[in-house]
Amino acid sequence: TKCALHLLGNGFPLALQYCITFVGTTIMQIAINGLKEAVYVNTVAVCGKINSMMNCTFNAIGPTMASFVGQNVGAKRPDRVRSGLFVGILISAVFSAIYILMALFLTPQMMALFLDRAKEPLFNDMVTYARQYLMTMGAFSILIGLIISHRFTMQGMGFAKLAIISGILELCARLLTAYVLVPLFGFTGVCFGSPAAWIFASCFVVPGAYICLGRLKKKQQAQLAA
Repeated sequence: TKCALHLLGNGFPLALQYCITFVGTTIMQIAINGLKEAVYVNTVAVCGKINSMMNCTFNAIGPTMASFVGQNVGAKRPDRVRSGLFVGILISAVFSAIYILMALFLTPQMMALFLDRAKEPLFNDMVTYARQYLMTMGAFSILIGLIISHRFTMQGMGFAKLAIISGILELCARLLTAYVLVPLFGFTGVCFGSPAAWIFASCFVVPGAYICLGRLKKKQQAQLAA
C-alpha cells in the first residue's frame, strides 16, 4: 500500500500537468476562433496535426528520461543523470533543426497530407500562414526538448510536485497570449502562443532540475556518510 501511494504521489502531478496543458490549449483555440477568419482557423487546425506529428520525438524523450533517471537514482549514480540530460538536449536540438528545415521547404507537401489542393480554394493562403506558424514553432521547438527533458528528470528524481509549477507558468503565458498578443497582433500573436508558454516554463524547470540534482547528490552523500 505504501508503495502504491508513493507511485500515485509521483504520477498525480504529471496527470495534473497534462490537464493544465489541455486547458491552456483550449484557451488558445478560443482566441483563434475569435479572429473570425476561416483561413486562420483552418490553418491552425491543420498545423496542429502537423505539429503533433513533429513533436513525437520530443514526447518520447520524457518517459525515457524518467525511466533512465529513476534507475540511476536507485543505483546512486547521479553523475549519469547529468550525462542523460545532455544527450536528451542534444537529441532535441537535432530534431528541432529537422523541424525548421521541414517547415521551410516542405510546408505545402505537409499541408497536402490533410487538404485537397484542388478542392481547397484558400490552399495557397493557408500554406503562407502555415509556413509562418510552423517556422515559429520550429524555431522555438528546442525549448520543448529542454522542458520535457528537465521536467521528467525532476520526476525521475522524486520531485514531481515541483513540475506542476512549470505547467502553471505555461498556463499563465497562454492566457497572456490569448488576451493580449492575439488581439494586438492577430495571427502573429497566435504563432507565439506556444513559444511564450515554453519560455515561461523553461525559466523554472531548467534551473529547477539542476537544483534538484544538487539536492539529490547531497542527500545521497549524507546517506553514504551515515
